[in-house]
Amino acid sequence: MHHRYLVVRATVAAGVVLLLIVLAWGGLAWWQARRQATVQLTTLAEEVLRRSAQTRVQVLDVFRHLEAQADAPSCSQAHLDQLRTLAANASYVQGIGVLDGDVLRCASLTELHRPLPLGRPSRLLLGGKVRSWSGVRLDEIPGGRFNVNAAGNYAAFIVPDQVTDVLPPDSPLAIAHIGRGANGWNLIRHRGSLDPAWLRGYAGGNQARTVEGSRLVMRDAGDGETAVLAAMPRAQLQLLWRQALQRTLPFAAAAALLALLALAGLLRRQMSLRAELTRALDNREFYLRYQPVVALGSGRCVGAEALIRWQRSSGPPIGPAEFIPVAEEHALICRITDEVMALVTADAQALVAQDPAAHIAINLSAADINVPRIQSRLQRMIDKAGIGAHNVLVEVTERGLIQPETARDILIAIRSSGYRVAIDDFGTGHSSLSYLATYDLDFLKIDKSFVDAIDSNDPTSTLAFHIIGIAKSLGLQMIAEGVETERQRDILRDAGVQYAQGWLFGKPMSMPELLDYARAN
Repeated sequence: MHHRYLVVRATVAAGVVLLLIVLAWGGLAWWQARRQATVQLTTLAEEVLRRSAQTRVQVLDVFRHLEAQADAPSCSQAHLDQLRTLAANASYVQGIGVLDGDVLRCASLTELHRPLPLGRPSRLLLGGKVRSWSGVRLDEIPGGRFNVNAAGNYAAFIVPDQVTDVLPPDSPLAIAHIGRGANGWNLIRHRGSLDPAWLRGYAGGNQARTVEGSRLVMRDAGDGETAVLAAMPRAQLQLLWRQALQRTLPFAAAAALLALLALAGLLRRQMSLRAELTRALDNREFYLRYQPVVALGSGRCVGAEALIRWQRSSGPPIGPAEFIPVAEEHALICRITDEVMALVTADAQALVAQDPAAHIAINLSAADINVPRIQSRLQRMIDKAGIGAHNVLVEVTERGLIQPETARDILIAIRSSGYRVAIDDFGTGHSSLSYLATYDLDFLKIDKSFVDAIDSNDPTSTLAFHIIGIAKSLGLQMIAEGVETERQRDILRDAGVQYAQGWLFGKPMSMPELLDYARAN
């Protein structure tokens, strides 16, 4: 049954691990796809910004040349030739025109049949020094549309697409030159499919975000007036994701394989540890170490807690933190308790002979405390050891009190026989206060985690004092675990804690060492 339970649990664990790996794989691939898309779009946006900046530099250079040189008669052939020469030297400027206010009188691009009113400028640039129009059409040039920038009486004609033609016509990406107007940021010119709503909420600066499944990158020119929006549609982003999935598939497969191998190894170890634990119980490979318990008021050793250890016949020793859970899981914990009692039986008489009031604390598991035969097992132990029930302290954890009615009746019977009872690891479970109200107890053991924090500024430092207050209000004696410093000892003693154990007083030791320790203290 336990073998089948282990296999089922391992199968469920494997399924959970594989699911987590798949989720992590997909998430990593999606992150890589978005990162790759952002890099591509940022490169495009920066190229458009470079072209836009170069265009502006050339336009301003043209205007400065026109201001510096003596003009031929306005719109004369000599004047137009002069304008054509300037435009030819500026790669982004297609032509130059002469304005009368906002009316185009002539242009180097073509001979106008009549003056052309440009209307109200689309935008004002450089603090209003440059007026800008978008999509200006010259009837003399079929299909020709231009962006026009003007300063004073001169206008520079720019082909709109020469800034945004970084994309081939069939590219799935989209690029747009955007500018700040009276009503916020708007598209000036673009290539590809763009939704003007994507600019909603844009306040300038550099951004990268995903909207409606499409990846967007905004790059600010830094002048507060122009920026670039580059977009990658959902389908293209998903294509990058699938490509990233393919690239990272070997790593995901390797992670899954390693995880399954680790789980299989753990399953084998659990199954082998169970078998080895059974053999160890048959072969009596266990021994005890005793940790002294001292009275904080006098420093006198009043007893010890019995701690089981496993020295394997072959291989290194295994600590209780590893084998006790296995024993509980495979219904071997009662045999472990029997082994503890047998070893205590062999050791206890010498301690009690030296100090008749001394006690030995024995830990009982949930399986022990919830079956009536524990009382007869304790009785056999003290009869064989020749000690009294008052020399035995029974320690139970909150986890051991999982069947309140049964456990309460058993604890009442144990206490009525003269044994003293302590609740161990108090405060680390979920039902501590209800347990204290339900069960008749003698001692409350303060867990090491609270003792560690008692002399610190940690928020949990006050919990130890609350526990001490609860114990006092219920008339319980207290044993603090894991005391390692003199300051901890002094704080606990001053707070009213009667007993303590920990490395400050002595590490777990053999019974002969405990006898020497007790004589010295």
